[in-house]
Amino acid sequence: MDGNFELAPLDLAFAPLPGRRDAPDASVWLDASFSVYTPALLEPPLRTHEKIGDYQRFESDAQCVGYLSAISSRLIHVCRGSWKFASIPDLRASRQAASAINASLRAGLPDTHGILNWSLNLAKNLGNSQVRSRTDNAWVGGKKPSEAWLVLPQADQLPSLLKNLEDLLQGKSAQPVNCAFFEAIAYQIICIHPLSDTNGRVTRTLLINLAGRYRNFYPLYIAHCLVFAKQRTGQTWMHASLTATSRNLSNSEAWLDQIKLILQKISDLATAGLDPRALWSLLSYGYVSVETLSAGKNACSPALAAKIMGRLPALLEQEQGIFYSAELEILIMGIDRSINKDSYEIE
Repeated sequence: MDGNFELAPLDLAFAPLPGRRDAPDASVWLDASFSVYTPALLEPPLRTHEKIGDYQRFESDAQCVGYLSAISSRLIHVCRGSWKFASIPDLRASRQAASAINASLRAGLPDTHGILNWSLNLAKNLGNSQVRSRTDNAWVGGKKPSEAWLVLPQADQLPSLLKNLEDLLQGKSAQPVNCAFFEAIAYQIICIHPLSDTNGRVTRTLLINLAGRYRNFYPLYIAHCLVFAKQRTGQTWMHASLTATSRNLSNSEAWLDQIKLILQKISDLATAGLDPRALWSLLSYGYVSVETLSAGKNACSPALAAKIMGRLPALLEQEQGIFYSAELEILIMGIDRSINKDSYEIE
């Protein structure tokens, strides 16, 4: 699905102010068959197509947001690149992905040191030891800037753009917290692209931690859109910046229905007696083992992990020494279908 520009726009609220498109600087770019895009500053009130009550539809309690955040952290590290589900998909986290998942869940939010330092530290904790602030020659999508869907502003523009973003993020502007608030943060980071690499996972991690801060699922909806329909999400924002009309779409409604099914399955597992530590492992990594129980959130000793493992055969499926829930994984795979429902309907 990702990158298919013939698909309908997504169900998003934020309508960015039009950015500035400039001819490429000849001292920076050899080619001139494209334009460089500098996003407009985020000025309250943000333009939004959301209706009264839209934000409240996504409100939840800390536990449910925490459950879905664990799943979301797994998705952003397992479903990378132009992700498509195979006929027999496997969303279980590798050892490397498990380390990144734990780093995402511990990342918190940018503090007084600024979003750039927070992003650099997070990217390194996610396993990218070579990450740095980006240079002038940067674009998103395609092998060269003429093929990209976004060619980024020169690096000397970053300080003012990042300061403006930090003011919004830290509540220094008069912008209320609504659907557009979260979208604007993601949109601006993508358009700024402050790092040499790992910008996507940093953006999605920030959204996950904002969901926990505000106890709202909407940032997770945007994070999932950026996992399963990244260029389509960007296309929708770019189109919204040029028109005042909104579309009667229902991607977010279908997504929320799917999330409710996932949460019901999680509730069923908890009611059946699944240990909370095993449940967190199941959500965060896609399976339960002695190793996963001994790492990450609510880590326990190997002896206790072995004791918990002994209770799992009655609750979960077993494969080569690990336990998993096929039904839960199928429901999680349905997140992609809920976001890209129109393309599945065409098939």
